[in-house]
Amino acid sequence: EEDTEKYTFSHLTQALMLISYAASIDEFQHEVYARPEMSIDERKAVWQAIDKKYFPYKVYDQNDYLTRGNGWQSIMHVFVVPFYMIDYALAQVCAFQYWKESQEDNAAAWQSYLTLCKAGGSDSFLGLLKLAGRDNPFTLGTLDKIIPNIKDYLDAIDDQTL
Repeated sequence: EEDTEKYTFSHLTQALMLISYAASIDEFQHEVYARPEMSIDERKAVWQAIDKKYFPYKVYDQNDYLTRGNGWQSIMHVFVVPFYMIDYALAQVCAFQYWKESQEDNAAAWQSYLTLCKAGGSDSFLGLLKLAGRDNPFTLGTLDKIIPNIKDYLDAIDDQTL
């Protein structure tokens, strides 16, 4: 009720950050798995470069372990389910598409979502996207179609009052 705007603001900002986080982990895994002979120091250097690329505002001054490039070691997906984290980002891009459409035509968004759910795992990811009328998250321009709506929504909220 009174916290709806606060929750929506928090949820949208965290969802945007998830996309960057998942992409950084995916990029790291591609680097490491392409060169399995990398030393631990080389892996740390790769993580530091990727972490700075995606999160240039992070400062680890008070944490020597993270400053030395060890942050990737706490990400269980790297060890348990490699290359799975990116699935969260892909799903989030699709969810953003539904969020945008629901504001424009809620009934159409709902019907598309039901179609997608009913199809379940009956086709490939890209086949299901096509069936549901969603844009492919891998296609250049997909984020350009949805991010402005999210930005406008977030900019309209005075987060100092939340």
